[in-house]
Parts: sequence; C-alpha cells; structure tokens
Amino acid sequence: MGKSDLAEMLDLLLNESVGLILGLNACICLEKGLIQKDIARDFFESCVRLYMKDRSIKTKELIGIFEDVAAEAIYGDGMKKYLFKCARGKIDFANDEMLSNIVDLYVVLMHFVDCRKISKGHKNVRIFSNKNSFFLESIVNKLNDEEDIYKRELLGGNRKKPFFWMTRSSNIDNVKDSPDEIRDSLGLVHYKKGFCLVEIKIKSSLLNKSMVDDIDIKRPTFLEGMGFTRFKSLSSSESGNNKISRFGCAVDLKKFLCGYDNIDGFDEIVVSPVELNGSLKPKFNFIGWTLYTRSQAKGENGDEEFIKKICEDYGYKYAPGLNKDIKNKIMNIIDNDNT
Repeated sequence: MGKSDLAEMLDLLLNESVGLILGLNACICLEKGLIQKDIARDFFESCVRLYMKDRSIKTKELIGIFEDVAAEAIYGDGMKKYLFKCARGKIDFANDEMLSNIVDLYVVLMHFVDCRKISKGHKNVRIFSNKNSFFLESIVNKLNDEEDIYKRELLGGNRKKPFFWMTRSSNIDNVKDSPDEIRDSLGLVHYKKGFCLVEIKIKSSLLNKSMVDDIDIKRPTFLEGMGFTRFKSLSSSESGNNKISRFGCAVDLKKFLCGYDNIDGFDEIVVSPVELNGSLKPKFNFIGWTLYTRSQAKGENGDEEFIKKICEDYGYKYAPGLNKDIKNKIMNIIDNDNT
C-alpha cells in the first residue's frame, strides 16, 4: 500500500461529515487499543486496492467499499477477518442474563415469522394495515404462544452489515413503556415518527458457542459502526481515563440534542448472524409506536455538532485542519511498528 494512495483515499473519506465521523472513531480505536493496528492496516490496504480501481467515486461510495471489505465473503472467512475483532476480548454473561434486540414490528412479521400461523384465519393484509396498538400487541403476544412460526431467517443477515445489535434487557425493562426513550437511548436515529417497535429477548446462554456454532459477541469498533452517523467508539464516561469496558455504549439522542456533557445511552454489543428459530427461545415484547422524529441536534447541521462532541470526548482539537490531523494520526499509527 503506497502512502500516497492511502493519503488520497483518507482525504476523500474525511471530506464529508459521515466519513469524518468514521475517521474519528477509527483513530480513537487505534489510540486506545480497541483494535489491533495490524488488523486496521490490513483493512485499509484492502480498501485502497479497491479504491484505486475507480478514483472518481464519492465519499458515500467509498464508505460502501469499506462496508464491503469489512463484510467480505460473509459465508467464508472474510467477515471474521475484520469484524468482531475488538481487542477487549470475549464478553461473559451470567447464565440467566437476557439480551435484547429492538426491531420494527413489520420487519419481524415480513421476514422472521409466518403470519399465516398467527392470523387465525384472518387475511395477512389485516395485520399489515391495522394501526391499532391493542390489536398489534395481541399479534406480538401470539408469537410467544406458537412454536413453529419461524421462517428461519438470519438476525444480522444484511450482507452489508452481517451482524445485529443487542443491549442488556434490564435497560429496556426500565423504560419498556416509552418507545421514543428506548429509540433515543439506543441511538436508533433511523426510527423516525410512526415506527412500531418490538423487543426480541434472548437468553445470553443460548447465544454462546456451546449452544450455537461460531457465534461472536463483541464490543463494536469503528468497523461495525462505520456509516452510522450517531456512533461513538468511546463513551463519554470512558473519555479521559484508561478504564475501557467490554461493552460499547450507544449515543443517547435526547442527551445529545439537549447538549449534555455525558451523552451515553444504553450499553451495546454486536452479535454475528444467527438464525432466529425456536431453539433460541425468543421472547417478543410489544413496545409501541414512536410518536416523534428525534432531531439530530440543535441547529441545521447536526453532523457537525456531533463531530464537535466527538472531538471534545476524544480529546481532539476541533479546528480548521481537523481532517488533515486525523488522516496523519491514522497513517502514523498503522505505519509505526512501535505503536
């Protein structure tokens, strides 16, 4: 990998806010040892090779290349080469600890379960056209009463992002009657007004390798978080100290909007793809409808405000030339064998 080629690619990446957020997160991961530099070096080398095939692309397309490289050969070894490589190691849970994934109800009904087995003679269209919360909650409850309802699709089956996010179920239990608060506390900015949310709870012991083959559960690094505009590799609570958790931490959208110093939301982990079926004994809970769209931040440019907050938490100077500083930091770290 030529330094000039890497520098050119990073200039393109850091030219737009979504790429600069990615770069800031990559930089802090390397500085804090959340990702080994040889893994990062190999990742960037692979990205450069693809970038050099078409140097006319835009930042968004470059991030698409990054995602493709990270998820390379999802059915082979590529995914494990870059994803689930947080150096904080394995996460251990108590045997009875429950983990939760939050998802749009209609994603569950369309992709994961056979609606014919829960509609009790009603046409499926009734389920998808009915906005009544009591009716939809009854449908969700029926999911827990039926054993053979699964289409055996993968949680985390997106080829671009072959993983899914979970948090401790105790976090959700404390605010289970507030869809907007759950959305905010998990940084799910894509769930705007009018989404019907469902919790999928799975016992942690059923996700470990003794029960399901080859499952990885790790703290997310920039390699899982890239492309998300409200992701931080390092939480506000971890900033300025050397105590790094094995869990990641979501950005609380409301705290960020309101200008809190600490914008930590719920803890979060990433889990490699797993088939949703009866052996996982999932528990479905109806959460309800989001009532409003969470604004990105005060002012018109929410991404720029978020970049300022990242710099504040990471100890970087927010000033003209930030792009160049981050580029040089990344290049120096991955090129220095003594780092």
